[in-house]
Amino acid sequence: MAIQYTIIDELELVVTKAGGVFTDEELVGHFTRIVDDPKFNAEYFRLTDLRQVLEFRITKEGIQEAARRVPFDSHSMTALVASDSFDKQLATLWGVMATHSNAYFFITHQFIEALIWLGLEAKEQAIRSYLNSLN
Repeated sequence: MAIQYTIIDELELVVTKAGGVFTDEELVGHFTRIVDDPKFNAEYFRLTDLRQVLEFRITKEGIQEAARRVPFDSHSMTALVASDSFDKQLATLWGVMATHSNAYFFITHQFIEALIWLGLEAKEQAIRSYLNSLN
């Protein structure tokens, strides 16, 4: 599975899901695709689900390049849901990315914790439905 996303206007949320092998090219390309989407709004919050990623082939340089391309406003909050095997070093690099983009950033292993942090726990079922529609 490559990186896929959907924009949920009524929740002001960009939901991203990745699986399989996750590479620098996919990460950088993801931000390019989002910017080109006519529904994109830089003020929306982000929820990224990486629980189906089997292998991370992301480098510090790839994350730094992606950080330069992050199109979201500085007040856009980002919650990242990772599998239990999510490497701490990689999480730190994701934090560097968030810092460079001036975004608020939260990493968790629990989906509900991400929703609570974003203030969207009441919309859990709707968001899960959108995530499940991404293959």
